[in-house]
Amino acid sequence: RGKDRVEYWHGDPDTGQWKCERNKVRVPGLVHEASTMWIGDDEEAVVGLDYQLKGVENIYITGASLWPTGGSWNPTLTMVALAQHLADNLTEQAKETKT
Repeated sequence: RGKDRVEYWHGDPDTGQWKCERNKVRVPGLVHEASTMWIGDDEEAVVGLDYQLKGVENIYITGASLWPTGGSWNPTLTMVALAQHLADNLTEQAKETKT
């Protein structure tokens, strides 16, 4: 215990999918927490398209919680892209405020 395990996956050229060998699957399900603070420009969305929590000043949210429904596997790169986009937006806002 205390050490991370590495799962080796292989590509199946016939299906174009990546799979873990069946006898190495540790968990029968896969969960990526998402959809608690969905983003949008409609009234029901709790986060605006500028990543700002609606009704609250100076609180921004990014990550998988912005998605309206749970996604598929490996959402990390998309979450990083959202965080980078937010960082770029906040940097631009800070530059505009100084001038």
